[in-house]
Amino acid sequence: MKTQAQPRALYLLNFVSMWECFSYYGMRVLLVLFMVHELHYEDGQAFGLYALYTTLVEFGGVLGGLAADRYLGLKRSIVCGGVTIALGHLCMVLPDSQLSFFLGLGLIISGTSLFRSNVAAFLSEFYEENDPRRDAGYTLYYTGINLGGFLASILCGIVGEVYGWHAGFGLAAIGMLAGNIALYMGRKMLQDKGEIAQPIQNANLVSVAGLAATALVSGVALYFYFYVMPLFPFVAAGLVYYIYRQIKGSVSTGMQGFGRLGLYLVFMVIYYGCEEQLGSSLVLFAERHVNRETLFGSIPAASLVTFNPLTILIIGPFVAYLLQKIRLDGLNKIGLSFTFLGAAFGLLYAGGMFLTISQEVSLGYAVGSIVLISIGELLIGPTVYVTASEVAPKALQGLVMGTVTLAFSLANLFSGFLSQMMAVGETDNSLEVYTSGFWLIGCGSLALALTIIMINNRQKVFA
Repeated sequence: MKTQAQPRALYLLNFVSMWECFSYYGMRVLLVLFMVHELHYEDGQAFGLYALYTTLVEFGGVLGGLAADRYLGLKRSIVCGGVTIALGHLCMVLPDSQLSFFLGLGLIISGTSLFRSNVAAFLSEFYEENDPRRDAGYTLYYTGINLGGFLASILCGIVGEVYGWHAGFGLAAIGMLAGNIALYMGRKMLQDKGEIAQPIQNANLVSVAGLAATALVSGVALYFYFYVMPLFPFVAAGLVYYIYRQIKGSVSTGMQGFGRLGLYLVFMVIYYGCEEQLGSSLVLFAERHVNRETLFGSIPAASLVTFNPLTILIIGPFVAYLLQKIRLDGLNKIGLSFTFLGAAFGLLYAGGMFLTISQEVSLGYAVGSIVLISIGELLIGPTVYVTASEVAPKALQGLVMGTVTLAFSLANLFSGFLSQMMAVGETDNSLEVYTSGFWLIGCGSLALALTIIMINNRQKVFA
């Protein structure tokens, strides 16, 4: 059977998102190292601020989706968000100052709230209901944007460590500018989609004011992160209840599909909370305890995360092809993803048990764990995106896709808890602290994988 061609808009939106991903991950791979070495933050302080930053980046997607659905439209939201992200990265290039640092982070949070989830929601407008191309299309989309993460991990990591942190941040800013240019040049591919019948009056002015206010609030929240972090779960719970009420009031055919999406989102929080250690505890573990010497020189600790998007780029198209041939249901794919996650952290634990002569973990253990995490990501990430795009009514596309970014947000919050568990004090045996954390995460992931697969397939057998 001949495979149908994907819509042209997929490739444009993929390209634009790739550059947003480049700018975000390019800055993110440097952030903890910059705070520890340049700002002289302690591990726990750097982990806490990093966790709240990544949490707020994703959390805003719910509010951005609501703004797109009701007031701005998806297309306008994406454009305004992209420009704001670029301004935030440019602030990070400025010479050291608390003002430019927190303002830059606030602008990135603000812009991403209108950009990321709305791009994924916008893509769904180019597929018909029950379109057989949707599953493979979102897998290709998820794979393609990781090209940005791959390039950022290599280029920004090397530039930041060799030429200075602000040079690395500057390269990330160039990436977002490239994305904005591509969106403008290819705007005809988007046709008349992504518009709403009655956008709010003075929509552009309202967008600027809203983005500026969000950036200011976000910057202040980051500055007082220690007080904000404990309050965030209550804010998230209130937002979850609000979303539930909005969906229930707009859907007349039952909530079964949304119940399935909600379950997937819970698993997503757990998975990505563990994976996000790549940007916090694992980057410091790599710097302190991994032998990163190769035949071509030493690999910067920040650049090790390159193997995450690289694996997705290489294996992603193959996985997309398999998903069209082998019909695995969502829960089985999620169960397999946790199997890979548990194996990854088990491998890191094994590396700590079999040290090299120099009392360092061999590079192969670190790279192998990142590859396993990435394979699992390919199974759970697109599954959740597809489910959200399938159940979302047209009037709530941005809000429903925003629930995915809310899950990412809560995952980052959970990641902060896990990384604090592996924060190293001056008197600690740091290798022992790390390996204990890896053991707990690995065992928990494998136990969850076994539970999901057994319960799911038992229900099928006795159905």
